[in-house]
Amino acid sequence: MTASTSGGSTSGGSTSGGSTSGGSTSGGPTSGGPTSGGPTSGGPTSGGATGGGTPREGEVVERDVEQLRAELGDTVEELVHRVDVPQRLREKRAEATERVQAQVTHAREVVAEKAPAIEDAVRQRPLVVGGVIAALLLLWLRSLRRRRAHRKEATDGTR
Repeated sequence: MTASTSGGSTSGGSTSGGSTSGGSTSGGPTSGGPTSGGPTSGGPTSGGATGGGTPREGEVVERDVEQLRAELGDTVEELVHRVDVPQRLREKRAEATERVQAQVTHAREVVAEKAPAIEDAVRQRPLVVGGVIAALLLLWLRSLRRRRAHRKEATDGTR
């Protein structure tokens, strides 16, 4: 017992304070020395049975500090990203452009694939195709008239 208390205050304190960059501020010789300084300062040969596998209090604190620093760094990076509105707009614009280009490419492929079939249908049944086109044209004109009527009502206030 006397060896562990004297070993904790002399060799444990100086080793703990010198080897770690933040251990001296956490009170390595006072807080870690008397309770666990003897077994850890002597290494596995002197105190293996009394808790040589448990980390010292200073090491635990250092790990916690490092973990907090990493988390804080991640948080700062995220906040910088959120504040950088022009960069976020550029990213959104690039994503939208990419999506539109993919849709245009797909539409071109579909048209190129269907064009021969439509051409054959027009050659075989020109009256049916003409009727379908005329019906679509009438529907389009009707929708235009309705839009104009709604706009006129909205501006007149008669609604």
